[in-house]
Amino acid sequence: MLVLLCLLSLCSDSYMYSAKDIKQLKYDIFESRQYDYSIRPSKNFSEPIEIYIKFCVLGINDIDEVNQRFVTSGKLDIEWKDDYLDWNITEYNNISSLSVQHYSVWRPDIALNNGHSSTGNLHLSEFDIIVFNTGLIKWTPYSIFETKCEINTMYFPFDKQFCEVEFVLWTASAIGSRFRKAEVEVSTLHVRGEWKFVNVDASIINNGSLHKTVFKFNLQRKPGKVILEFVLPAVIISLMDLMTFCIPCGSGEKISFTTTIFLALAVYSTVLTSMLPATSSNCILGIYLKAQMVIEACIAIVAALQVRLFHCKNKDKLPKWMLRFCQWSLNHKRKRKIHACDRRVSILSLSVYENRKDNSGCKEENNNSTPHNINFEDVCHQIDRVAGLVFFAFHVLHSLLIVL
Repeated sequence: MLVLLCLLSLCSDSYMYSAKDIKQLKYDIFESRQYDYSIRPSKNFSEPIEIYIKFCVLGINDIDEVNQRFVTSGKLDIEWKDDYLDWNITEYNNISSLSVQHYSVWRPDIALNNGHSSTGNLHLSEFDIIVFNTGLIKWTPYSIFETKCEINTMYFPFDKQFCEVEFVLWTASAIGSRFRKAEVEVSTLHVRGEWKFVNVDASIINNGSLHKTVFKFNLQRKPGKVILEFVLPAVIISLMDLMTFCIPCGSGEKISFTTTIFLALAVYSTVLTSMLPATSSNCILGIYLKAQMVIEACIAIVAALQVRLFHCKNKDKLPKWMLRFCQWSLNHKRKRKIHACDRRVSILSLSVYENRKDNSGCKEENNNSTPHNINFEDVCHQIDRVAGLVFFAFHVLHSLLIVL
């Protein structure tokens, strides 16, 4: 027990130092040695100072699609070797590290290369610097970085974005330094808003006088909120325009209904435009809305012509093309009924079919709609039936083209 207490006392004494020891160490380094922070701290000027940088990302605060801005927060672990800041720890009561103010030692002129509002110094001078007895310098500043990010919204809201944060040695050619190693840490990363973090890569570019480190973030949008609040209502409104052909021409609501649908699509298109940057490529969702607005305009034209025909006097003579259109539509409808009856005959026996022929409604209808008794109201009904099928096919076709 006594031996253990002695060992503990020796260990505690070996790591105990006072403010006097720290003052003496600072005096010897900065006064006796006449340390000059304006001179590159390398005894061999033919070799550049190698800088290690590590970006500890704490949060992705914002991705502004309209202003194309990428905002992150985190700290930088920057390390380099100063040949003039080393000492023997046994001479200073085992002091292995020293905290000094930023203006006391030489620092690499690291700047944000792709800043959104400005490019230049990081303004991180208020953070102290840790000096180790081996000459290793560690600087850990914290800041919020606003960088430019070109947003590609072609596949909105299922898009992926790649945003970069670039750090450059602003006066690298004059002071003789370069980046040697770059790392990134995302263990405490928090992503705000509708984005999901995928990964981040760190790379170094040392090309002549250009020395920079690039941290490339890969992000994916969470489409759930956009689908529920924007895409789904837009699709429902697009399907509702087909209901125009279910409204009778005599109700007086046909034109007002299709105009309301067109205005709703125009509003959604305006809202989508305000959400995306003006310099981005065309969005697939925007193309879908524009195409749907064109279809809706065609539906409005057909509806206006229908209303015009509906209010024509029945005693007026129908044009030949209207008679042919109605005959074609009625014949097509009659053929479908005959095919349906033929399918039913294949299931029922021939005797049962003959007994129930009159009650099943499968008997070929008498052609009551002859060219002599077809009026404008009949023409409008046939237009509703045929145009509804045609525009439904257009809607399905352009939706498949957008998806594929």
